[in-house]
Amino acid sequence: MTKNLFKEFPEIKTDKIILRELNFNDIRDMFEIFSNEEVMRYYDVLPHKNIEDTERLFFTYANDYKDHKSIRWGIINIENNKLIGTCGFYNFDYKSTRAEIGYELNKAYWKQGFMHKALNEIIKLGFENSHLKRIEAIVHNENKSSKMILERLAFKHEGCLRKRFYFNGEFRDENYFGLLKDEWQ
Repeated sequence: MTKNLFKEFPEIKTDKIILRELNFNDIRDMFEIFSNEEVMRYYDVLPHKNIEDTERLFFTYANDYKDHKSIRWGIINIENNKLIGTCGFYNFDYKSTRAEIGYELNKAYWKQGFMHKALNEIIKLGFENSHLKRIEAIVHNENKSSKMILERLAFKHEGCLRKRFYFNGEFRDENYFGLLKDEWQ
């Protein structure tokens, strides 16, 4: 059952990154990510204006984990022990054994393989240890990098819902991607 993710926070180590539970010492690095306009461009949340915005997000992630609503890993670069992004699962449907995946990465670390490595690891955990049957992602129409990384991970584009989401004065298209356990690797 997917609730296995909530027994003890799973830590994952690879040759390039560590995926671990976020802690309060990560707030400054999180602020660096969530205050960047380019990082937040397709996130449908305004960039953080102050550290208090980031503290609220940190506590939301922590409380949602305690309540079995979501799990969010910090992505740590092994070379410098810096938090460079986050990724995780949310919107669990326990009956249908599915969840959505979300992620963001500090701009200084884009196009270096960090997010592909992180997502591959949590997808593996989701399918092999947590018994998810389906993982979904919703991507802004113009976010070519996110679409590309999902396709490299074997996600299938399942459709575009036009003008589905209103944010910051405009309607946005949402692209839906899905990955089934039996399609993965």
